[in-house]
Amino acid sequence: MDLDGLTADAALSRLRSDGWTPLGEGDWAWVLAGPSGGVARVTPFDPAYRLFAAACLEPPLSPLLPRIDAIIPLVRDGYVVFMEQLRPVAAATARDMLALLSADATPPNAAAADLRLRVRRLSEEGAARFSLWGGLDLNPHNVMSNSDGALKLIDPVYL
Repeated sequence: MDLDGLTADAALSRLRSDGWTPLGEGDWAWVLAGPSGGVARVTPFDPAYRLFAAACLEPPLSPLLPRIDAIIPLVRDGYVVFMEQLRPVAAATARDMLALLSADATPPNAAAADLRLRVRRLSEEGAARFSLWGGLDLNPHNVMSNSDGALKLIDPVYL
């Protein structure tokens, strides 16, 4: 999809005209479901999520982070992230996954240990790059699952 030279509002309009339907809206972004699967997260400005999405693409890919298909820059500081569609999980399930990130917990496997390290490095990088860095946002709403039921941590940092 060609979004070159568009603002976030124009990209949102283009996606809607191409059959993408609204799934949700947050403080910084709109999320749309694609006509043949996947989602697009459109934002005019959200450097924390951009940092997170880029980290999801770093090899080796983590099974506990969402599959990011592309990060498309828009004019100014906007961008679109195309990614797998995720679904909410029960609060208790989410809390169990978040407990893996606790410094006091022993990771049950290599994927959990890797996730803990990635999240810590992501927070450190954000703090070094952005004066208004908020830090970690590890709450149950930031744990979702994909179509196979695999748990995924999303949006774990904020500005």
